[in-house]
Amino acid sequence: MERVGKKYQWIALHEFLARLSDNVHWIDRGYSDLEDSKYYGPWQIYKRDIDPTNWLRKSGEYRTYHNEQITWWQPYRFPIDNLEDFDAQLEYLWNQEEMPDFASLLIKNDPSQNFSWYILRGFWSQKQMNSKIDTRAPKLDCWFRINSIIVSEVDFENIKDKLSGASLIDPHTVSVPSATEGFLGEYPWHPVYNSFSNWKEPDRELIPYKYLVPVSEYMWERGGVDQSIESNLSFYLPAKELIDDLGMERAPDNFGSWHSGEQQVFVDPSLYEYGPSYALMRENVLREWMGNNGLKIMWLIGGGKQLYSSDTVSSDLFGWLVFNGVYWVENNRPVGSLHFKKEMSSN
Repeated sequence: MERVGKKYQWIALHEFLARLSDNVHWIDRGYSDLEDSKYYGPWQIYKRDIDPTNWLRKSGEYRTYHNEQITWWQPYRFPIDNLEDFDAQLEYLWNQEEMPDFASLLIKNDPSQNFSWYILRGFWSQKQMNSKIDTRAPKLDCWFRINSIIVSEVDFENIKDKLSGASLIDPHTVSVPSATEGFLGEYPWHPVYNSFSNWKEPDRELIPYKYLVPVSEYMWERGGVDQSIESNLSFYLPAKELIDDLGMERAPDNFGSWHSGEQQVFVDPSLYEYGPSYALMRENVLREWMGNNGLKIMWLIGGGKQLYSSDTVSSDLFGWLVFNGVYWVENNRPVGSLHFKKEMSSN
């Protein structure tokens, strides 16, 4: 807890900044990806402390990194919990058959509701615990990430062919718009979000065609003094373009759920249940919107399994199996396949 006197120092600082903004000229900092020609508000100098439109203290993901909590929207666990023998671990590491069935993981049914959801984005990580007997005993670490993009039907086959053999494990394979200074209640209409565009221009290296990223991300960092949240907050929001086209709205006290008319059409369920942060959109709504606009969805899967040992002094990698895959919809169900790359130990 800070001393009472520092409270008035913070007040004085913010009053001083307010007087500066009213009386001196703002100099464009020359950003190429941001409109910065004049002073719009305190988000430009990172002086927002508390988001008054969001009174969440933490999300349901806060205790699920290297996740222990499977859920209806992410029901898969790598079968590694009881693999303690090194030969068994090594056999599983290189096994290319016992993998997540992504065709069944990309569209999920909420058991409390009678409709399906497209999984638009998510990450799952799971690793074995340290041995109580031998801290350097080898252990498996497994993970995967799900990205989705929406592309023109005209470009679909070319994009699919381009990505079919590509590496998709990088967390920045699909860049999701995010802002650390925008209030949740301001999304997407406020000037702080003016730079957001979920339509991405062609990338010569990976996706040489225009595509839509269907989600954005809300991020708010835990401050050192205000104690408004217990940990950093991060969860998913629908793309601005989807909000506009479908007339989506969010009730002020319903932080991760968006409605179009009377029906719920987008949700990050980690705000309501323990589990990983995932972006979900109602299947029939997104399918109709894509059909009306000549668009198709494509999922980009990247993940890996690695076997290693480590302690505070050193670490050894025994091998790493990387998997990537592209999935799409045929006859109302996801189809696709994975391809693999082995990386052997250098020892």
